[in-house]
Amino acid sequence: MKLSLPLVPQLKCDFHYSTLIAAGAGLGAAFACGFLPWYYLILPGVILFTLNGRQLAAILTAFILCFISGSLQYETPSPALHTSTVQGELICTDRRCTGLDIIPDVTRPTGKIRTSDGEFDVRIVNHPGKQPLSYGDKFYFQGVLAPAKPAGLICENGEITGEIPPVFGNTPNLTVTTMTPAENSFSFLRPFLKIRNIFLKRLLCKIRDPEIAQMSALLFFGASQGAYSEHKQNFAASGIIHLFSVSGLHVTLVAGIILLFLRPLPFALRYRVAALFTLLYVLCSGASLPAIRAGSMIILWCIMRSKLYPSAAWNALMFTWSIFALLIPESIGTLSAQYSFGITAALLLLSERTEEYFTKLQQQVITRMPSQAEFTRNFIRKSIRMKKFLLIPIVTVIAFAAGAGISLYRQNLFTPGSIAGNLILVLITPLLFGSMIFKMSAGALFPAADHFGAYMLESTFYLLSDLTAGIADLFDPVLSSQPPLWSVLLFYLLFFGALGLKSSSARKICTLGFLTVSFCGIIFSQVPTSHVTVINNGANQPPMIIMRDNGMCSIINVPDYQSAATAAKLLRGEGISHAQVHLSKAVRSSCAGLPALSRRMDLSVQYPQFAGKPTKAFLRNMKESNADFPDIDSTLQIYEENNQTIYCLGKWEFRSENTDDGRVVEVKTAGFNQKTLIPWCSLPAVWECEIK
Repeated sequence: MKLSLPLVPQLKCDFHYSTLIAAGAGLGAAFACGFLPWYYLILPGVILFTLNGRQLAAILTAFILCFISGSLQYETPSPALHTSTVQGELICTDRRCTGLDIIPDVTRPTGKIRTSDGEFDVRIVNHPGKQPLSYGDKFYFQGVLAPAKPAGLICENGEITGEIPPVFGNTPNLTVTTMTPAENSFSFLRPFLKIRNIFLKRLLCKIRDPEIAQMSALLFFGASQGAYSEHKQNFAASGIIHLFSVSGLHVTLVAGIILLFLRPLPFALRYRVAALFTLLYVLCSGASLPAIRAGSMIILWCIMRSKLYPSAAWNALMFTWSIFALLIPESIGTLSAQYSFGITAALLLLSERTEEYFTKLQQQVITRMPSQAEFTRNFIRKSIRMKKFLLIPIVTVIAFAAGAGISLYRQNLFTPGSIAGNLILVLITPLLFGSMIFKMSAGALFPAADHFGAYMLESTFYLLSDLTAGIADLFDPVLSSQPPLWSVLLFYLLFFGALGLKSSSARKICTLGFLTVSFCGIIFSQVPTSHVTVINNGANQPPMIIMRDNGMCSIINVPDYQSAATAAKLLRGEGISHAQVHLSKAVRSSCAGLPALSRRMDLSVQYPQFAGKPTKAFLRNMKESNADFPDIDSTLQIYEENNQTIYCLGKWEFRSENTDDGRVVEVKTAGFNQKTLIPWCSLPAVWECEIK
């Protein structure tokens, strides 16, 4: 017996299988990555009472499969997000609680643990209320052991435009991509961004739970709002989750709400207005790639629904994209999706026979459509009769296998978790074939497609993703989420022309132009034009970072001049002509040993342990140079006095002061006083040199 709750009586007839599968898959992936707490299942659990047996099986199957897929992929997160969960015990040994900065008036405050590897964020578990800790108090902490500060800053034209992701401990050599802030937009988009920010602030002010606030900002406004906590990193590290949120779910949700509000309007007018509002919302979201992907799909779908461009080429293209979008998650399929789409789209759009076939098939199938099952059987039966048509899925599978293999190899993702997770994702495809692919391929949209869930699924699978990224990479070589506005307009112009022009010749010209520009973007984006290489410098030392960006290179955190010269020699073969060398460890040679370098600017100290801060390594070197240097205590205290930084290590007192010649470090204790001058040339600074 099916129970209908009064909360959702008007929705129980609108649930389509595609809607349920999309909802189940999205929830499964989100819960698997730890992005949502379990009590978020209450509302979906209530809706389950309104479903029949088949609908219940569909949503539960998708939830279970995606939960397993997300869990397996979560076991092997991206190296750039390398973290370690730590637990421990601290004893407050003085009134300032050495090594821990406690945020006042918070029941469970976050703190910063200082170790020889840097400064780390932690959360106290059993903090004794809001009162500050006193001498001798014992408490436990747990948290994610990751640097509280970024490993470096990205500077362009003297301005900080981004941060290099933090790297913890002795991580292996790895490569991570860099992204510029979303606010780095063109002047045309700034008014829309202001509107977005106004609504975003109002939303965040009404939500007290920070987790919910960050999730809402991410979904509805495409804004992270500092959502790089442990859960958000796990959320982004899963390949499947890109299909449901990172790919533009916020645009889809807004489009669905718009269509629901516009129901009193005539059918055609409703979809035209929804397309217009969706375009405006994409601009208000900052015109990021995820918004463009989902927004383009929604706009084109609304135009097709209003019967402005009833072209058979549209049906062929939708058929192709649907297969790729369902089979290929972004985590491993960027190359494979681009290659396979280009091959099959060229076969479909440039073939008159294919277009005629889809036109006839559309006329034959739509005339009588008593059920979706019969429609699927008719489509499969008629497709098999055209033997040449079978070449399309064969080519698709071959291209997918080759592209996925290349992508996995390049990203070093040959791990059991990632492979098993993506294989399970492919198992969901048969569930979606009957509800989406064949329905879209023949242009026969069922009545259920008029409801919120159908186009939610169709757009969240970002059918325009990889080619859009290819064009953006071509016109904006820096790997950024903000493509140039003119490249977006060119993308829309060629795409609309390929789908909507009445002239077959004009449609082919636009199609060839679209594919040509896209493949150029694919070719130029094979090797990222801006990425960061992290190289170990040894135990208890921050890694050396090499950042390439359009012929320029920044070598950050260089331990010595010889290492900088070695890195420059390796980069000479890549066409790098200039380099910015960031020296962050005392260079053993004098300033005269750097004749090829001219000082450019002085950054804030990124790694203060090499700029006068008395770490154990610093003290050990001083002890080796002075036999009277006593033993080292492990308790460190830091004070500020008369614009000086004072470090107290046991019985020792260190004073650090900046002068014209460099930084003077004074060491004091009973019967011992020593001053050390560290020249400015050996402190963290940025040097610009020409690679010859």
